[in-house]
Amino acid sequence: MTKKVVNIYIIPTLHWDREWFLPYQQMRKRFVSIMDKIIEVLKNNDVIETFMLDGQTILIEDYLEIKPQMMNDIIDLVSNGKLLIGPYYIGSDEFLVSGESLIENLKLGYIESQKYGGIMKIGYLPDAPGHIAQLPQILVNSGLEALVFHRGMKESLLSNEFIWRAADKSSVIAVFLPQSFNILNTRKIKNDSDAKNEIHSIIKKFLPKSSAHALLIPYNLLDPVEQMQKGLKFISKYNKGNLKIFQSNIQNYINEIKKKRIKLKSVSGELRGSTRSLIHPGVLSIRPHLKIQNRKIENMLINWVERFSTINYLLTSKYPFEYINLSWKKLLLNQNQDSIGGCCVDNVIQDIEHRSKEIIEICNDLIDETLTSICNNIDDIHSDYEKSVVVFNPLSWERTEIVEFMIDFLPNEAPKDFEFVDEKNVSVPYKIIEVKENIFCEYIDSTLPEYKKTIRYTFIFLATAVPPVGYKTYKLIFNTKNYKLLRRENTIKILENSIENEYFKVSIDSSGVLQILDIKDNIRYNNQLIFEDGGDVGDEYNYAPPLNDIKYYSCGFPFSYSIIDNNPCAATLILKNFMKIPVSSNKLTRSAELTDCQLTTYITLKYNQRRIDIRTEVINKAENHRLRVCFHFDETIKHHFVEQPFCVLKRDNAFNKENQLETEGTGLPQQNFVFISKKKKGICYINKGLYEYAILNDNKTTIVAITLFRAIGWLSLRDLSTRRGKIGPELPVPYAQSKELHQFEYSIFPYKDIAKISPIYQEAYNFNIPCIAKIKRNTSTNLNAIKLSFVKIFPKSLVITRIYKSQFDDGICLRFFNLENKTVRGKIEFFKKFNEYKIVNNLENPISHMAKYVHKLNPNTLTIIAKPKQIITLKIYF
Repeated sequence: MTKKVVNIYIIPTLHWDREWFLPYQQMRKRFVSIMDKIIEVLKNNDVIETFMLDGQTILIEDYLEIKPQMMNDIIDLVSNGKLLIGPYYIGSDEFLVSGESLIENLKLGYIESQKYGGIMKIGYLPDAPGHIAQLPQILVNSGLEALVFHRGMKESLLSNEFIWRAADKSSVIAVFLPQSFNILNTRKIKNDSDAKNEIHSIIKKFLPKSSAHALLIPYNLLDPVEQMQKGLKFISKYNKGNLKIFQSNIQNYINEIKKKRIKLKSVSGELRGSTRSLIHPGVLSIRPHLKIQNRKIENMLINWVERFSTINYLLTSKYPFEYINLSWKKLLLNQNQDSIGGCCVDNVIQDIEHRSKEIIEICNDLIDETLTSICNNIDDIHSDYEKSVVVFNPLSWERTEIVEFMIDFLPNEAPKDFEFVDEKNVSVPYKIIEVKENIFCEYIDSTLPEYKKTIRYTFIFLATAVPPVGYKTYKLIFNTKNYKLLRRENTIKILENSIENEYFKVSIDSSGVLQILDIKDNIRYNNQLIFEDGGDVGDEYNYAPPLNDIKYYSCGFPFSYSIIDNNPCAATLILKNFMKIPVSSNKLTRSAELTDCQLTTYITLKYNQRRIDIRTEVINKAENHRLRVCFHFDETIKHHFVEQPFCVLKRDNAFNKENQLETEGTGLPQQNFVFISKKKKGICYINKGLYEYAILNDNKTTIVAITLFRAIGWLSLRDLSTRRGKIGPELPVPYAQSKELHQFEYSIFPYKDIAKISPIYQEAYNFNIPCIAKIKRNTSTNLNAIKLSFVKIFPKSLVITRIYKSQFDDGICLRFFNLENKTVRGKIEFFKKFNEYKIVNNLENPISHMAKYVHKLNPNTLTIIAKPKQIITLKIYF
């Protein structure tokens, strides 16, 4: 069979989808029964020596919630290396969540695993649909040296083992599993002959691609545990001669690779190929409300709750650990690969929506409580005719933007006139956008609410130069005749079919299409905002057009427009496109019967803002179709740039069709933006939770198409034109037809300087995370500044991604990364003196060799050196 000795590492395992074709509770009931038997067999040393539990610690938590009496058995098995758990809390989709969610997933997996006696220090991801470019750095910073994966393998790699490098040059040993966790399974081996045939087949197929001349073979449990025991006995008979077959773990396999000192090929960049495994690109745009809600929750929890709870802790020594941890756990449950992808039955979606609702309720309360507490620590004296309004900015750069604010007055105390005034007594542009009767609820203590009838005013006003990770105080004046005020000139202009600010003029042409003029550079961006509707007879995993697809474009239908909200702060142009699209589609074509598809789009220009913000509303009445919004760029380009967690990635436009298991026509993943440019012209398309886009070429034009939603009716189908193979059971999912009201938010940012990426990054996050304004009710002397930055980082290419209170000690953790492709020297300034600092990894363990890159400049300031695209975590003790 082979002349050289071949070590075959058999890894008994179980791949478990926590919620997928059945809801969680029904899946768990089955899992608990299986787990009972696995524990019994491991305790009795009955054939199965070790068992790997799918890399997800959450499975132990699920089990012990039903069987708490088994805790000691779990601890004993994990501590003795018989039950292998972690390193993740839950299996996730790296392209649909933030970088900080990925890190928290590993951190929580580590914390939970330690409760049970240990952790598997290998990044085991057998089913994730590809991997982001910065994953090696995230793994290394989480104490892991290797990745074992299945989906996304690069087509250029001939060996199953290679070195995968992140942008900062940190690297892991990566091992590709050709058939994932199913190389062997209990249904393949029923007798001695099956075992012999399977071993011969595995060696023949997989050994030529092994640089280590060894094989890592997961043995997946699909039948009763007794069948795995029998199979292992059959397999053990062939442990002779040059074949060394033994039960083991992944760490021992990695150790063999290291011991042999094999020179492995080194690669970098994302792993998203589909020549050797499926990557399910259709999940990027199915059930879009789940993705939009996830982005919203991540921003609330990371940028508001954690960040300002940490600042409030430095002022009050109070930190809501329990609620933050609960929110993270619920969020990570929603980020389970099948859950965030929306590739599950409709009952599961209802569970996800309920968890989202709970997290939002918790976060809203924590944000209100924390910002109110900080407000009440600000020393500020005002007269009877004034209220102090505090504008908070969670991002790591100074911002000027329009802020929304609400205030309640008792009916007989509502003022007749208002002004917003800054620290220089200059009146700032504002607009009352709503006045209504309200029932105001104020909690006197933690249990007893007091209800008052009030008049609620909702304002928008211009907040200028709000400090990074800080606040700025404004005065809301009620009796303006007592004040002498300076005023700013109104720069918003309204014409018959266009609106204009300092930077752009936007208009609607005779086809109902948006046209943009960059006033400063005299550059036109024509044919923006064209809606495209095509057939989709795919499933939740893959888009598939009908054989004779017919696409419908908004520019071929009637439209109307009007201009509203003409005020000193902003102007909005409303565009209504009255499309008619087929009621449904089949594999051959789209139906002849049409239904209405009215799209109402709000296009807003704001005072002193370099973005064009857009909101589109549509009620979907059709089935089996895909709706995209298209933007034309009158240059042909070969590559583009897109945000991924902790980096901006350069992607080629060309799609290699050869040997792909999934064909062209499906989308690519993005986070907050995609950017294209050529010569002295460029444009960035920013989104709120719209993860799928495509780059199309049409003659001398490049088209960016962002998918708004896919509407389909099946979890999985067998014979799709765009995919080889089947994914899961053929189950109907009528809720995935998305027949409901949708709201999509996105923004256009004309920008041309690709050499400086930070302005794009900043505009994308400004759009996704607007400032919050709070009324100040009490006063204190803790903070005696009208405006203050709690932490500043320089230069702009260094971006703060997370600030949180450690749960291990009194330290404050601050994480940032370098956007640039070059080493950057910078500094971090804090609002108060600190005593000690250290560089730590994602698990908050010190990294001694990094100490030389950070130095204390003065009692409040650190100097830092960050390598290209490097992610750095500091732990500060105040």
